[in-house]
Amino acid sequence: LNPAYRWVRPTWSAREPALIITAYEEKQTRLYRYVLDGEVLSPLPNVETGAFHGIELVDQLLYLTGHGSETSTLMQLRRGSDQPENLGLGPVAAFRASTEWIAWSRPGSNNVQITPLQGLEGQREIEREGTASDEAFALTGNTLYYLDKEQLWSVVLPDGQATPVPSKKLPN
Repeated sequence: LNPAYRWVRPTWSAREPALIITAYEEKQTRLYRYVLDGEVLSPLPNVETGAFHGIELVDQLLYLTGHGSETSTLMQLRRGSDQPENLGLGPVAAFRASTEWIAWSRPGSNNVQITPLQGLEGQREIEREGTASDEAFALTGNTLYYLDKEQLWSVVLPDGQATPVPSKKLPN
């Protein structure tokens, strides 16, 4: 990787053994694919400069665009398309995606929004009473994990109840 750039937010691609990684190129960001076999680095096609934090699923790429959590927009680029689409979720501070779900936080809110990835209908809101970071949540399969009130919690989607996760040490 070019040492002149700052490389951040690597995520595994669901399509191939590769990372989707954000490069800070001076004051701009750009998404790259780093294929592990052969160590090949290339900018993602059809994704505008200024894109960051990409998550590549089998059938689409999700990413943020616009700098600053007050103006960041969640975009998708469907496989086979050359035109990115705004998901229409409003300003997004942070997001996570799995094969079936998308979860995100809004600027200035402690809560986490969740909706099925296909159709984006049936939104659910998980209230967090504490002062957890916008980024303090994870999504894996059908389970959302999040920090609240100095405790790790999990919720099985779509309609499970919040359950404390036994842990001697909280993630930071």
